[in-house]
Amino acid sequence: MIPLSRWFEAEEGARRVAFGREGERSAADLRRDVTALAAQVAAAKGRDLLLHCDDAYAFAVGLLATAQVGARAVLPPSRQPG
Repeated sequence: MIPLSRWFEAEEGARRVAFGREGERSAADLRRDVTALAAQVAAAKGRDLLLHCDDAYAFAVGLLATAQVGARAVLPPSRQPG
């Protein structure tokens, strides 16, 4: 297992980590998006963040950014039955 802090320093930018309606996303895209969102979250100075996304990539970015700044992700119930 690689600690989150080391993963963001790794040189694995070209590896594909997601794909979907928006196209493919590389590890470099993920690092860039998480870093940008983490900066916004840190500036907001919130410690509890509601994380609700219909898109799996956006959810991953939000969850990783929340973890990177040491905040707590609050997850609403899913819309799945049961």
